[in-house]
Amino acid sequence: MEMLERVEAELIPGEGSETGYGLAFDEVGYSTLIEWNNHLRPAARWADDYEGLDIRLPCCGAERPFADEERNCGCGHHRALYGAAKHLLEAGYSRSETQTELDRWKAFFFPRETLLAELEARSLEDPAYVEAIEALGERGGC
Repeated sequence: MEMLERVEAELIPGEGSETGYGLAFDEVGYSTLIEWNNHLRPAARWADDYEGLDIRLPCCGAERPFADEERNCGCGHHRALYGAAKHLLEAGYSRSETQTELDRWKAFFFPRETLLAELEARSLEDPAYVEAIEALGERGGC
């Protein structure tokens, strides 16, 4: 259980923790991301970086955003990720920095799935993580 808690603290932003760009990981932050998505459009200078981002989520088949926005997934989690990406790229963040932030939001939105994927990856090199996977299974659903 200690191993699970350590990995969780490493990967999952805590409720209300600050992002570093004016938002917190909470409902207000989520709503702000959606507002950013509604008001910002991909700019030519960073559209390629925007389209190169990984937005995969466990609940949907969307993998990358589209600069034309016609084919983008309309679910709330993806709209929030698009908003974060557009805001950060517009503010001068690199693709890598933006991806790191998107991954933090994905972990916040889907903590159980994030933990499971990370524990499975770590268990390939260290069998002790198998126990952490079992402990996660004992926690129940989402």
